[in-house]
Amino acid sequence: KLRLILAALSANYAWIAALVLGASVVEAVYYIRLIHLMWFKGEGEKMEENFVLGVIMVLLVAAIIIIGVYPGPVWNIVQKAGSDLFNVANYVKNVPLLGVSP
Repeated sequence: KLRLILAALSANYAWIAALVLGASVVEAVYYIRLIHLMWFKGEGEKMEENFVLGVIMVLLVAAIIIIGVYPGPVWNIVQKAGSDLFNVANYVKNVPLLGVSP
């Protein structure tokens, strides 16, 4: 945001800089309120510990770490899916027609 503001000011677009600063103030108020509610408000209901939810959380954390360290396989799948969306003929060819015989 700082670079955007500085670029807007150097190009004599002060209104864009003012708009970005105004949006930043609104964001700051929202996030400060959210942080206050999460950390400084009194304790609410205590949640019961659930083994299944704990296992799911551990699996998701492990998946995030593994994908973060070794993103290659996931990246290949995402890249292929994205390229198929922009190539309509290839997308239609790759999507199985359920219940329709060729």
